[in-house]
Amino acid sequence: MSRLHLSNHQVAHLENILKASDDARTFKRALALLEVSSGETISSVAEKLQITRATIHNWINWYMAKDTFINLSDRDRTGRPSIWNLEIDEHLSDALASDPGEYGYMAVGWTVELLRQHLKTSAGITASADSIRDRIHAKGFVWKRPRYILQPDPERDEKKLGSCEGCAG
Repeated sequence: MSRLHLSNHQVAHLENILKASDDARTFKRALALLEVSSGETISSVAEKLQITRATIHNWINWYMAKDTFINLSDRDRTGRPSIWNLEIDEHLSDALASDPGEYGYMAVGWTVELLRQHLKTSAGITASADSIRDRIHAKGFVWKRPRYILQPDPERDEKKLGSCEGCAG
């Protein structure tokens, strides 16, 4: 289908979507349908919008299959199910309550990457760094960089200004 014939009401509906939409995907769908209906080839519209011709064909078929005006925005999705359960949460809590050295790691403190590695070996799951950070934050932990405490310089008094021999003063 290289031509799309839209009624005046359909064109007005799509133009209203272009004016009111704050979603880029919805805007792109409405624009593609309007461009094809105005005589642009599917190939040129696909190139302009950087999408495939098959995608535009799918949008046209989907739009024309509906009897009424449809919403071009994405439908709600549930997303990927969470990997976190009580057992994995206990592995994380146990790790955070102890030193990494107790598990054989050569580290003095936990990092997200080290926790990822530990959860993979101890619980057999691969968690993303973001999900580990979210769980740590939910547990009330705060990440801080270690502060290095330097010992005072024992020769500090000797290095003070004016104690330099041979300096013009």
